[in-house]
Formats: sequence, structure tokens, C-alpha cells
Amino acid sequence: MMKRKKSRVGPIRWMFLVLAGLAGLSIGCNPQSLSMLLMPFQDTNIQPEWPLFKKNKELTLVILANFAKGEDRADLRPAATELADELVTAFRQRCEANSHKIKIVPNLEVRAKQLNLGSDALRRPVELGEQFKADYVLDLTINSISLYAKGYHPLMFRGQTDININLYKVKGKDGETRVFTKEFRRAFPNNSLPMDASSISAAGFRQLFVRKTAHDIAKIFLAYPPEERHMME
Repeated sequence: MMKRKKSRVGPIRWMFLVLAGLAGLSIGCNPQSLSMLLMPFQDTNIQPEWPLFKKNKELTLVILANFAKGEDRADLRPAATELADELVTAFRQRCEANSHKIKIVPNLEVRAKQLNLGSDALRRPVELGEQFKADYVLDLTINSISLYAKGYHPLMFRGQTDININLYKVKGKDGETRVFTKEFRRAFPNNSLPMDASSISAAGFRQLFVRKTAHDIAKIFLAYPPEERHMME
């Protein structure tokens, strides 16, 4: 007499069977309720416009942020440096949430290398990336930025900015190094009244606006939860 082989059920399959059994006991034969029970196991993140991570390996990133023209206004002059710093924080937080490994070259080192290479370094972002053996260079050029809403007396805050975003692959195929470009415009607050200028300093509002802008830019390249879809509103 031949002995029947025992079936082997893997631990993941066992877990699914147990969950399905519990679901059947608690909700009967309602398929809609069953799908709601299993929904936490689905990836509901909003996918980025241009996924920075196409493979599960560590990437090295250089971030550049500069004004298209020199900025003489004292309340706006720090915005480029603050944008680069806030982008480092935004990318690290988003990568941690998505279990991505990223190495971002410290902005102090990037700025020091820019000074050594001179103003010509701004026109050669890939060569700057090569100095740090980076995989990508994220280059942001601030065409315009303002903090105050027009036509309000007394003054009210409404930040507006226009930024050219260019992503360069340091070792591109067939000599093509720029892999993504976008003209990025944002306003804050957007769908509400401007913010009372007496409630916060100009520096404080600028930092808030720049931080929100940085987190919104990071979502172009990294997945994010659906509840953050309207983060800038």
C-alpha cells in the first residue's frame, strides 16, 4: 500500500488561510467587507512622476540649488541654501519610509567644491557629480520667489516660486545625462486667504514655505502616502 505524502503549506499561505477563515467567521460571505479587511496588505502609496529608485540598491545623490540671477533682497537671499538643506531632509525621510538606501552628499561639501571649481561649475552639474562619485545630480534653479501677496494692505504672506528642476544621471547611456526636467511652480497658502504677516516673521514664513516646497519636490521622485497628496494646500 502506497503512503500518501503530507502536503506542505508555507507559513505565508497558512497566515492567509487563517486570515481568510477569521474573515469568513466575522463577516459572512460579504466580499466587499473581505477586501476591506485585506486592504492594509496592499500598497496604496502614490507613485512618483519619475521614480528615482528603479532597482533596490543604494544611490548617491548630489543636490544643487541656486538662483537663476543674483538675489539682492535680504529676506530671500538664504532661500537657495535653505531649499538644498530641506531637500536633504525630505529625501532622507521619504527614503526611510520607502525602505530605500540613499547617500546624499552633505551640502557644505557641495558648496565648497562649487567654490573651488568657480562659477563654471553651475553649468557642468554632471562633472560636479563625478567629483563625488554620485549616481545622480538634482539641479534646481530658482527663477523667481516671493513671500508677499499682491494688493494686500497691511502686508500678507503668500509664497510663490518658479523653479527649473533637472535631474542628471552621472553615467548616462549613449551620452544622455539629463533624464528628467520640469518647470515647477508652487504657491502657499494656495486655496485659502494669505497669512497675516504680523503672525510670523518673514524669515519664519520663508523657512516654512521652502520646507513645504522641498517636500513637494521630493514627491516627484519618491512614492508617498495618499493623505499627503495635497500637502501644499
